[in-house]
Amino acid sequence: MTHIPLSRSYLDTAWPIAVFHVMNKPGGATCNMACEYCFYRHNQGRAVSEERDAGTADGIVSDELLERFISEYLRSQDNPTVFFTWQGGEPTVVGLDFYRRVIAFQQKHARPGGPKIANSFQTNGLLLDEEWCEFLAEHKFLVGLSIDGPADIHDAYRKMRGGGGTFARVRAAAECLKKHGVSFNTLTTVTPVNAGRAREVYEFLTGECPKRRFLLTPEGEGEIELSVRRVSHVF
Repeated sequence: MTHIPLSRSYLDTAWPIAVFHVMNKPGGATCNMACEYCFYRHNQGRAVSEERDAGTADGIVSDELLERFISEYLRSQDNPTVFFTWQGGEPTVVGLDFYRRVIAFQQKHARPGGPKIANSFQTNGLLLDEEWCEFLAEHKFLVGLSIDGPADIHDAYRKMRGGGGTFARVRAAAECLKKHGVSFNTLTTVTPVNAGRAREVYEFLTGECPKRRFLLTPEGEGEIELSVRRVSHVF
């Protein structure tokens, strides 16, 4: 892919600028889990310290670069809504204060009468608590919550770095999101464990997260081959 730097000369030209979307990874591949099917776990071997589980991470994008990105990204868009998508790794490991700065920079550089700004991120849910959910609700973030099904299915692959499942914490995160009225969807990875239990997973998701949109994505390097790479269903 060819990357065109969003320099002042480029942005100030009279050329029509196509709408485009950027997925941001402010903490890179850093994550506080060790999912068996994770691409980064098997291909980069990124180690994550216990401190990151408390909400901090090394290698976070600097405030200077963050503000420059937000400013130039907003200026480059000719769209009714500008979407900021935050992912990882695990995007919450950079800490809640990082996203407070994101909101501050977005408000600072928003054009009067310009496009709306929308934020979203995909999370494993481990760090979501009352403070996080209050913030996400206040600023109308759309959250994608990764959950693979009931406890035995979810915990088969989605594990803590020291071993042990994560289902209880993810379920608690879902309840916290619902409590605060945060808009969220679910993302489920199709694995050899849940591929033959589709109805059970369906009933679990519709029971735990009614009226939500869920996405199914096949395991990237697993045993399942699907002709359709991504399936979505709206309840």
